[in-house]
Parts: sequence; C-alpha cells; structure tokens
Amino acid sequence: IVATADFLHRRFNIEVRLQTEALRIDRHAKLVEIRHTVTGALEKLPYDKLILAPGAAQLVTATRAAR
Repeated sequence: IVATADFLHRRFNIEVRLQTEALRIDRHAKLVEIRHTVTGALEKLPYDKLILAPGAAQLVTATRAAR
C-alpha cells in the first residue's frame, strides 16, 4: 500500500517529514532533532507520538528467462 504524505495528513493528521534524518530523540522532553538531507539544516521538533519509518530500497530479484 502506498500513501502520499498529503493523504496521511488529511486522513490521519500525521505530519510526514520526507528527506530528513532523525539525529537525536529526547524522550523526556518529547523532542526529536532532525537534519534535512537536502539542505543540511537542523531542526528540533516537539512530538506527541513519534513514528520512525526508515526508507527502503527497491528489491530486484533474478528471474528465469521465459522459455
């Protein structure tokens, strides 16, 4: 199932941060420090609930040639 960031925000009020890397999580203060991978800018964001979803790479498998 593929869902866009816009769909997740509209449907579930989830804020999706693409092209970012989580550097530190302060569980007591409920803050996550992120780095924007394109610009390198750092940002600290408060959160209520935090979901980390690491990116994935396409899986390519070898197949036999059709006979």
